[in-house]
Amino acid sequence: MISYFLLNEEIVLDFQGVEAATQSFVHALISEVLRQFGTDVLDRMSFKACAPEVRKIIEIV
Repeated sequence: MISYFLLNEEIVLDFQGVEAATQSFVHALISEVLRQFGTDVLDRMSFKACAPEVRKIIEIV
């Protein structure tokens, strides 16, 4: 993902068919991007088709 952010691309993370995710998984998925680019990067990142349980975990992280 980092290379796409360096190109100023928008990132869409599609969770279609994913019914559950752990907090550690979501943290590993986005933490490095947040560390390198700050929270403003969330404006260029979207989470698609999230089950309610997955959405809750994303919001926690």
